Amino acid sequence: MLAFGARCSLETLASIIGLLGGQTVSKQAVAKRLSGSCVDFVRDALFATLGSVVGFARSRKSGVFESFGRVLIQDSTALQLSPRLAAAFPGSRNQSGKTHAIAKIQAVYDLLAERFVTFALTAFTRNDQAASPDILEVARPGDLVLRDLGYFVLSVFAGLHQRGIYFLTRLRYKVGLFDEEGRPFDLLKQLRRHGRLDVALRLGKRAKLPVRVVAVPLPRAVANARRRKARENRDKRCRPTQEHLQLLGWEIFVTNVPSQIWPPEVVGQVYGLRWRIETIFKAWKSNFHLADLPAGSAHQVQAVLYARLLSITVCHTFFGPLAEYFEHAYGRSLSLLRLTKFLLECHGQIALLTQTARGLDLLEQLIAKHCCYAKRRDRLNYMEELQCLG
Repeated sequence: MLAFGARCSLETLASIIGLLGGQTVSKQAVAKRLSGSCVDFVRDALFATLGSVVGFARSRKSGVFESFGRVLIQDSTALQLSPRLAAAFPGSRNQSGKTHAIAKIQAVYDLLAERFVTFALTAFTRNDQAASPDILEVARPGDLVLRDLGYFVLSVFAGLHQRGIYFLTRLRYKVGLFDEEGRPFDLLKQLRRHGRLDVALRLGKRAKLPVRVVAVPLPRAVANARRRKARENRDKRCRPTQEHLQLLGWEIFVTNVPSQIWPPEVVGQVYGLRWRIETIFKAWKSNFHLADLPAGSAHQVQAVLYARLLSITVCHTFFGPLAEYFEHAYGRSLSLLRLTKFLLECHGQIALLTQTARGLDLLEQLIAKHCCYAKRRDRLNYMEELQCLG
């Protein structure tokens, strides 16, 4: 279970290798083998697994998703490293000019098949905008791509559109909007006049990319909270204008999905599913302890990260079939966070239960009781939202 989050020191690795191999191994011997070739081997094993895993796209390719091949979410998460790794994984700088060591994992996740498509391990200095074109290497015609504002790059949207790939994102402030005759479109003026919008426009002064802009008003409390956060931004370059503050009263989306496929009220609901990958990242750090990394060499860190991503990939392939089983057998929605927490904290006892039929029955009952969402009346859980849309 080391890859699932045990304390990852060289001594721990040597102990586990010794137990598995039936002989004693020194931590110095392990350190010598955690080289570039070891990193390449584990990385190749990860990508071979990603390529061989069959996605589990239940019956969700219906409803609002029936027009798409896959629904891909791209996002990233950052991991703080030992300061000694700042040269290999440069991150942000503090006020004294010292560079932190931060690794970033870029992930592309297939929402319907509930599987990862690809990973990229980079330094923090390769931001999301630089990683935005990566989606062009994995997305296929007919796919739908969901991403946040960090990936907002006009040339990438144009590339997706030209390849017959759909996208949905929020609108970045100050990006040029033009009507179909090429005249500038005053978004705030139109929103004040109509309250909400669903209009065909052209995006970008040069690209003139045909898009659909959908804007829906936010509750006053939510809008005020967004404005307060914008005013409190410590970066002086991000001080909001009055126009920007006014626009924060709406949720504004940009997509090339036509209105014949999605009515305006569906656009925001679909975009809300993007939050699923944030839950996955939380499971990585809280349950898989992904951020608990050795303070050794860059090769050691890379090998451990790729090994843990491999374990996560394998573990995650079972979630879709299990979720559907518990929906049918118990009428309950399985929680990814609760299930991974249960499996990783109780793996020793679970291994014993799986040895007998009676133990397997008990394990099933325990999962049903402790790993499903609690029934709530005030809001839907993620699985219920997905079922309603699909």
